[in-house]
Amino acid sequence: MKFTKMPIAKKTAVGTDLIEGMQQVLAHERGKIKLEQVWPKPIEVKASH
Repeated sequence: MKFTKMPIAKKTAVGTDLIEGMQQVLAHERGKIKLEQVWPKPIEVKASH
């Protein structure tokens, strides 16, 4: 059985932001930091007659 090396991925802004965000989620779940819920925001619905 022959194993091939995985190519080293380039760091992108989206990837970096995603990793940082997930690290914050983990810290929040572990009780290390407190995150506020900003989404979903309440939607005001007005009925039209």
